[in-house]
Amino acid sequence: MKVLHVIPSVSPIYGGPSLAIRPMIFALRKRGLQVDVATTTADGEKELNVPLGTPVDEGGVRYFYFPRQFPKWWTFSWPLTIWLSQNVGGYDLLHIHALFSYPTLSACHFARKAGVPYLLRPLGTMSSWSLSQKRVRKGIYYHLWERENLSKASAIHATSQFEAQYLEHLKLGPQIRVIPLGVEPADLLQRRISSNGVTKLLFLSRLNAEKGLSLLIESLAFLRKSEIRPHLTIAGNGNPQYLSQLKKEIRHLELSSQVEFVGFVEGEKKARLFNESDIFILPSNHENFGLAVAEAMAAGLPVVVSDQVGISAEIREYGAGLVVSCAPDSIARGLERLIKAPSLRTQMGIEGKRLVQEKFSWDKITSQLIELYQEILDG
Repeated sequence: MKVLHVIPSVSPIYGGPSLAIRPMIFALRKRGLQVDVATTTADGEKELNVPLGTPVDEGGVRYFYFPRQFPKWWTFSWPLTIWLSQNVGGYDLLHIHALFSYPTLSACHFARKAGVPYLLRPLGTMSSWSLSQKRVRKGIYYHLWERENLSKASAIHATSQFEAQYLEHLKLGPQIRVIPLGVEPADLLQRRISSNGVTKLLFLSRLNAEKGLSLLIESLAFLRKSEIRPHLTIAGNGNPQYLSQLKKEIRHLELSSQVEFVGFVEGEKKARLFNESDIFILPSNHENFGLAVAEAMAAGLPVVVSDQVGISAEIREYGAGLVVSCAPDSIARGLERLIKAPSLRTQMGIEGKRLVQEKFSWDKITSQLIELYQEILDG
């Protein structure tokens, strides 16, 4: 089976969607599929320093990188367009990641033209919260192009039942298959125990309004009223203007001594943050899956998430953490409960690792993907 994955970027600064693609592709390759990836050099305001238009081998997978042109926010790439027009017909199936992006538009067009089936992973872009951002522009774009791209897909790949529910309301036609993302097992040191009485919270994600950071900061002010002063580490990058706004809010609430920004982290530095923290927190207004949450659970951390995080139902089912509403007082109550109960944190960390092993291992997820690919080709 020869499969082409198309994604606007594989740069890790874009968070979960880009971070998940490499282990997903590698797992498929290990199972015997011939897998290629077509993407752009998008890396925030910069461009990835990679060979262009020629295959770059990474663990037996060929990555084809193409430069962006204006408008960069759309990841428009004319060289990618030409390559897709010439090569899509040589694949059995396309797996296309993201909506409202030029590579998606181009890949869907050439797949239909060549008679090659494709499935789409919307990455949470069709939620009511996401569509409310730049509503007019997205509404026009959806009716001009994305509705057809979705309705003519062989299947739609949702990463959680939470995401599937709002996709089903659109009544698009193709089957919606829930296949979560996976995480690698974590080999970390024994969980750190606070020796100075200060509980360490960790937030790790892209820094934007969707992630509920303002709510989290306000919750620290609620906790201070109860004489509870945890230390919050914020890892990730985002718009400098938004970051400046957050820091201003922290100063206004006199929380500067409790909050630390460490920027974008990956690899050993990320693993160290997981190991040195007591509680992972992600109070997003919307999250179709929550890859960083799954990574935290794989590392044995108890988690506090909002009920808008895609895997919150599984977290509640397994007792791997607490699910709160998107409100500062609710977040504060959840944090206070865990801060005061170290034994509960330990038990939730154990259940989180069990949840990851049973539902979010790449071995299980790869089997589900291959089964879906085969169904599409047989159908």
